Amino acid sequence: MNPHAIFEIDGMAWDSIKHPELITRVNVELTTGECSQATLEVFDPDFKFLDRYSTAEGVLMSTCRAWLGYDGDAESQEPVFKGLLARVQRPESKTTLVAYDMGYTMRRVQKTEFHKGTDLQIIEKLVKRNGLKFKGPANPLKLEPHKAMSQDGQSDWEHASEIAHDAGLLLWVRDDTVFADYPARVGTPTRMLTYRKDFTLMRDFDLQFKLPENVLGRPKGIEVRSRGRGGKRLSGKSDKDTRGHEDLHIKRDLSQHTKQRATARAQAQKELDREHAFTLSISRIKAATGRDDVRDTIRILEMGKLFSGDYLADRVTHEFSAGRLTTSYELYRDVKEA
Repeated sequence: MNPHAIFEIDGMAWDSIKHPELITRVNVELTTGECSQATLEVFDPDFKFLDRYSTAEGVLMSTCRAWLGYDGDAESQEPVFKGLLARVQRPESKTTLVAYDMGYTMRRVQKTEFHKGTDLQIIEKLVKRNGLKFKGPANPLKLEPHKAMSQDGQSDWEHASEIAHDAGLLLWVRDDTVFADYPARVGTPTRMLTYRKDFTLMRDFDLQFKLPENVLGRPKGIEVRSRGRGGKRLSGKSDKDTRGHEDLHIKRDLSQHTKQRATARAQAQKELDREHAFTLSISRIKAATGRDDVRDTIRILEMGKLFSGDYLADRVTHEFSAGRLTTSYELYRDVKEA
């Protein structure tokens, strides 16, 4: 099984089989809430490759795509990444190009203006005016529209992320689409991986169960209190688990002082900001060639009663180097409800 990588820049494909003396490494890191990125490292002692994609003023904001596979089949797979060239590093005789996901277009300019509409309508507006597509959650909470939401010296991505968090949503980008959805829950496993047969631990300390955080970092439920019209007290509560402790947040910075908004904020605090009981970092013995991604459910087998079970992928990293292709996962899960 010969690893195969293709990295395309503005339609020009650099192929590890056709250009074995050039490509030394391709890395793709997929995340949510943060910027996903891809890295191409090439042998470039005379700066010719660097000069192709840069000028005296900076790098050209080129469109990049990456494919990974085995035995020449990378181009038959779906690309694992699409983004824009944004950064260059120069270690010794190698040139390293770094591309950020297509959400980079939303991160480049700070703006000051007002927006009207629901949370999702405003996020969609911010996304589409940057030439991207938008896909929201299947069953969104029905919150009141904003009459005038201020974007005060923020990039479109910063403002969209702020709105999303207030509504209990996560944002991430794949290809030309910005996704907004609620925190993932364990579902039907897309992969079943057996310890020592399919994967190894990345580092000895990357398999942890942290009991204290089950009490302090995972509240049973959260109540958010604020003041509505005429100073009348309003309260919003998240759903409740059977474990943990009750938490009360006194909020004076709600974007809207309504019960619906307080309830959404309580749920966001509970789902988005909690710590997880189990964390696990693993590396595949044979890399995945499909589109493994964050939010996938991965079933871990033969790691004892405590650590075996279904995990959610929080970060997925694919890495190609000469004769080697690996996929690694940052996984987490919560304790089962009693």
